[in-house]
This record gives sequence, structure tokens and C-alpha cells, in this order.
Amino acid sequence: MKRAYRKSSYAKPCEEYCREVYPDEAEKIFERAEKYYLNFMKDMPDLGKNMMADNMLDWFTIISFYEASDHRLDGETLLKAEVMHAKLIRTKTEALGGDCCDYWYVGDKSPVLEQYKNLKEI
Repeated sequence: MKRAYRKSSYAKPCEEYCREVYPDEAEKIFERAEKYYLNFMKDMPDLGKNMMADNMLDWFTIISFYEASDHRLDGETLLKAEVMHAKLIRTKTEALGGDCCDYWYVGDKSPVLEQYKNLKEI
């Protein structure tokens, strides 16, 4: 089923997280999230097509899943790199004496990870 909240960049990570952590409840959570999302959208003014409008859709999706999961799927959960299927590569930090902080995220299946597999996690 194509859900209204699928326009958000957070839709896929939210659904994947629910399927992994709450497999028996996932479909029910999706249905409830859809209802919350549509309810939020009916009161949203037309913002046009721009970054602010995209951000609002993302926030509506996050809040919808938060409510639909009985407050179990929160922002902290979504911000974890593992939920987003990304890995952190950090080569320097100022806190440990580096001249700058150097880090980036890559997809968890990226071939770049092989180059940094022996890098000590900071």
C-alpha cells in the first residue's frame, strides 16, 4: 500500500525499524502513523515546494510514528546511524589532539568501509 507519509525521507527508516523491532505490530503501527500523518496534513498551510515544506513532511512522519508506536519510536532511535543503515567513519577529533574533526557517514554496504575496517573507533 502506498502511504501518504512515503514522501518523507524518514518513511523508509521508520518502517524498517518497526519491521525489525516490532514485527508483530508493524502493520498496525503503519496504519496508525498514516492516520496521524493525514490529520497533521489537513492543518498544514500550502508551503509550496521548498526545503521548509520537505522538513515539515519529515517532522510529520517522525511525530506520526512516535505517536503510532505509543512513544517507543522516538527521535533518539531514528538518529542512530544503525537505524539509518549508515556507518560513521571518523579519522580525527580535536578532543583527542587532532587539528580538526574529520568524519562522515556512508551506507552500511559501501565499498569505502573496506578501506577503514581497521580504523579504531573513536
